[in-house]
Amino acid sequence: MNILDTQTSFARTDDGEEVFIPAIIAKNANLSIGSDFSFRVKRQFNKPAEYIAIEVMNEPASLPADEVKTPPLERIVVQHVAAHGIVTADAVLQALRGHGVDAVADMLDDLHSSGELAMAFAYQDEKSEEGIALYALDLNTFKKLGE
Repeated sequence: MNILDTQTSFARTDDGEEVFIPAIIAKNANLSIGSDFSFRVKRQFNKPAEYIAIEVMNEPASLPADEVKTPPLERIVVQHVAAHGIVTADAVLQALRGHGVDAVADMLDDLHSSGELAMAFAYQDEKSEEGIALYALDLNTFKKLGE
């Protein structure tokens, strides 16, 4: 495993495939060099690593019962965005409806304000006054749409 100064990390699967681990996921899981962990991945195309980690899995059997906790809403939102690439606010709200509309909407705003999520607005045409908020892990995701 390699951890950059930004906390962005890279790891290898048991089969030797490289996995990109976004900083927010590595930080929330307290990953360190030499740590052994399991993760869910999604295949990426035209990226520096063939896979991206969308969730670090902690085996419940390896944790004492009092240490097994529900991930914070911030982590759940970022993992959802990482898993889907570009998402609408409505899609995140729908996927996480059990957490409350206001809580998820506030979390999206907070994550964008802190720079952990990029946001763009899409309009149907030049005359449209109402846009749809889109979220991604970084601006490059949006820029690649125009290529």
